[in-house]
Amino acid sequence: MLKPYNKKPLSYAEQVHHLQSKGLSIHNVAWAEGILAKYGYYRLSVYWYPYRIRSGNNVLDRFKPGTSFEKIVQLYEFDTELRLQIFGAIEIIETFLRTKLTYYLGHQYGAFGIYNAQNFYPKFNHRKFLETCNKEVGRSKDTFIQLWSL
Repeated sequence: MLKPYNKKPLSYAEQVHHLQSKGLSIHNVAWAEGILAKYGYYRLSVYWYPYRIRSGNNVLDRFKPGTSFEKIVQLYEFDTELRLQIFGAIEIIETFLRTKLTYYLGHQYGAFGIYNAQNFYPKFNHRKFLETCNKEVGRSKDTFIQLWSL
């Protein structure tokens, strides 16, 4: 059973006032309302959590003096940009490694070398690997995969 939740939804203006009442400094209220509409209160709350006052093991519902909404938004936007840059780099590395692996396997074992269990480490679960490959082929929307699997 779900736990009862009795809090009413707050407008963006009410969210700004709520944050200010907890000690968060907000210099441009209209801008803050727009940011909350764009990113969401709970998405940003992860970034302001470290700025909440602590008392022993308890995290209080107040902000440390000098904590500004603008700095929290800067932190959020930096984290977002960093994540996009990292995932972009990972995609480049993944493509490079897939290409090298495909090239090696194709030249070493032929175009359908993955179907021969002897081309793999003896303890490798070749049957499960092929099941996964076949499931991915069936799930693919790529034209070249659909034509190949006819």
